[in-house]
Amino acid sequence: MRKKHAVSIFGASLAIIGVAAMFSTGMYPIAFVGVWPISKWRVEAEYDAAFRYYITAIKTYGGNIVRLVDANGEREMRRAALNHTINAALIRRELKRRLGRGWKRAVEERLSAMRSDDAFKESAATLYGIEFKTYENLFLVPQAAEEILESRLMEEERSIDKWLSDSRASARVSILYSGITWRNGDVVYEQDEQE
Repeated sequence: MRKKHAVSIFGASLAIIGVAAMFSTGMYPIAFVGVWPISKWRVEAEYDAAFRYYITAIKTYGGNIVRLVDANGEREMRRAALNHTINAALIRRELKRRLGRGWKRAVEERLSAMRSDDAFKESAATLYGIEFKTYENLFLVPQAAEEILESRLMEEERSIDKWLSDSRASARVSILYSGITWRNGDVVYEQDEQE
């Protein structure tokens, strides 16, 4: 009896530590595309990288940094990051449906040239302020997957834009952030709907 009790306490302790680690690193889901979870970390990493990119561009080419950092600019960038992640999940799901396990190999082949280009890797790190591997996972893998799907759709005389629009309209997306919802194929701030 004591042994079962000790095992239960140990298991509960591990579960609590695991949940605490998930929340402290942002690896908990903030949305689901079907059953595919989207983590807070991924959306925040995309937002942070895009923010750094725009700051670098404004410093280089000039522009209004105040508009970027005001509440509406920040909110729109967060919405765009979540939309991008949802698109990537829809595209990945379709590639898996079409190519099975071969989808990863197709993406890897598409990325191999970029991985060997040191100048490209350095410029990505400078512009986005993140390691190349993170940049690859956040932006290059989804872009390569989209290009592969686009070429498959073109063979069927279909457009990636139309496919994505239709997929977003029919997607089951659940957003767990308070004040944000999925409506008619788009991420919507509930406050905007009330205005």
